[in-house]
Amino acid sequence: MKTNEKFKVSSNETSTQTNQNSLSSKKFNILDKNNGEIFEANVSFQWANEKWATWGREYLIEWCGGYTHPQSQSLTARKTTFEGKRNQIAKLVTWATSHKPDSSMGCWDDQDILKLLKDITFNKIDLPDRNIDESALNVLSKDTILKTIWHIENSGSLYRIGKLSDGYLGKASFEYFLPELEDEIRASGLNYPDWLKGGTHDSVPLEIATLMLMEAINTIQSNQTKALQAYFNTQRGTSKLNPSNTIFNKRNTLLKQILSNQTTINHHKKNVESVSLFIDELNNNFNKLGGDTSFNPVEYILNFKAHKELNVAVKEVFDACKVIFFCLTGIRVHEMTQTNSQDYYLDIDNVWRFKATEDKTQGGTKQLRALAGKAAEAATIMCDLSYINKRQRNDGQNTYLFGIYTAMKPLFNSDDNENEVYHGGACISRENFADRLNIFFNKVFNKYGEQLLEDCSGVSPHGFRHSFVDFVLRRFDGNIHAAIRNHFRHCINGEFTSTYTDSKAQDQIERAAEEKYMQELVRKMVGEYSQNFTGPIALFIQREVDKFKFVNEKDLDGYIDELTEDLEHIVPHEYGYCLVFKGRENLAKCLDKKTGIPKILNGCFELCSGCPNSFHHEPSNKEAIIRNVISHESFLDKFPIKNTAQAKISETVVSNGHKILSAMGA
Repeated sequence: MKTNEKFKVSSNETSTQTNQNSLSSKKFNILDKNNGEIFEANVSFQWANEKWATWGREYLIEWCGGYTHPQSQSLTARKTTFEGKRNQIAKLVTWATSHKPDSSMGCWDDQDILKLLKDITFNKIDLPDRNIDESALNVLSKDTILKTIWHIENSGSLYRIGKLSDGYLGKASFEYFLPELEDEIRASGLNYPDWLKGGTHDSVPLEIATLMLMEAINTIQSNQTKALQAYFNTQRGTSKLNPSNTIFNKRNTLLKQILSNQTTINHHKKNVESVSLFIDELNNNFNKLGGDTSFNPVEYILNFKAHKELNVAVKEVFDACKVIFFCLTGIRVHEMTQTNSQDYYLDIDNVWRFKATEDKTQGGTKQLRALAGKAAEAATIMCDLSYINKRQRNDGQNTYLFGIYTAMKPLFNSDDNENEVYHGGACISRENFADRLNIFFNKVFNKYGEQLLEDCSGVSPHGFRHSFVDFVLRRFDGNIHAAIRNHFRHCINGEFTSTYTDSKAQDQIERAAEEKYMQELVRKMVGEYSQNFTGPIALFIQREVDKFKFVNEKDLDGYIDELTEDLEHIVPHEYGYCLVFKGRENLAKCLDKKTGIPKILNGCFELCSGCPNSFHHEPSNKEAIIRNVISHESFLDKFPIKNTAQAKISETVVSNGHKILSAMGA
């Protein structure tokens, strides 16, 4: 059995270990049932009062089934499951501290439960570890809510049999209260019957999607991935070496001897030359990919004990590539599984253009799509990690872009023999995509679970279609990671983005995301970060709030709800935002005078900089505004003919730009 040495307990030490995992412990040491390792869990609940923090630890001990050994007070549980339950309990004891600090749970009534249920549903339980304003969801899924509040129901059962010091004694099932939430759920832009079913509200919380995406980007940019690319690129070239005979054959030490300059005259000269060529070519390919000079790609490959371990590493990189596609393209699973590597060509501007079968919306015809940024980078890597050429094949055979072609025996050297491409083990089924996505999710959750404090037992491929819209809306937000912003700067006008409105469900997803984002921005406009927002709409909202003299957050919620109902459009630009409410359409600078409809997609700095429907966020937009102003000032300095239409436009842009920067204090 595996264990960490510092927590290892021998049989003769058992009687002395009596203080671990007690009701006063701030951390529990728990044996993971799956892998036999002991992990440490933070159960301090430092934001709860002593009564409820102690109750939370008491409950978790009983949830684990009690102590496995009363004297040592040892506990066993699956790590990821325990952390999820601990996070749920954190919400409950935090809420109880705020609303029922000294009250026994046995005295709670229906109104208390309804209040708790609402606060869980609408994500209003604020823990110090997470900022509710940045929360991914305004409304949690029904399953998430019931899984969290179930612990209150369960406490009553444990209390009645004497296993808890306090427990709830009311109704046995809290689903009874769900109809009380209907009006507020509908007001949040969700379809209540669909929410009850849980079928259309499986979106991935933005904080989790962001962490998964950044972990995926870090994975594909790592030296390890570059070493894998270099290995497979070498194995498709003239310097290839048979993996089973030379690289992963532990009895053959020639490769290691050459690396350590220990070859002897007894070694066959031709073998030494071929291995040396392989090493040189692998290093050259690694250097071409921009790998760090301090990293040794050959040693990395040799550290795999067997080819099977190499395949595991390849699958992990493919997992990362899939996450990037899900987050940054909004692509459907069936598209991904059917996309052929052959169906694209690479433009001189490094944009991939390829055809993907659209059975669902295009009657099975192939629709031209384009990729750029991180998605194109991920696609290139998936083609590199292969023993065969996945594209531009001389024999005209098709391969799957997301197919894994690293099975050694059927695929190594097969291109030379012009054999039929072996697709077995290509890992392209929908089930495999869903399973591998959750494997990647669990890896990220284990790594960052302490930071998340967000109950999310798993993710689904479809859920990332919601995340894609969130990323598009936030692509210029100063809080979004630079890698995501740069990706969308390259491909926001590409076909994957501009044609991403091919279903009624997608319209609802986009509308809900826009309303949620607008609500976040409005809260910031009138909160502690209000000084970062300038422009007509920001001033309008701030004046309205001052006029009504809101005294608490509930009053502000009502005002934001009214604004949400009047929302027509919210469009982010690099230089600011277009926010159009009903009754203000006629003020838009992009207004089509014939139709009376704003052409918001025609937005540009020269129009938007003087528009009453615009506002700007200094951390996100200031640099882009400065670039625009400098560009037009440079044009005016160099353009010899004054008083032309072009010069007047530039003069207006410069004037408006300086007004915006002045309002920012620049």
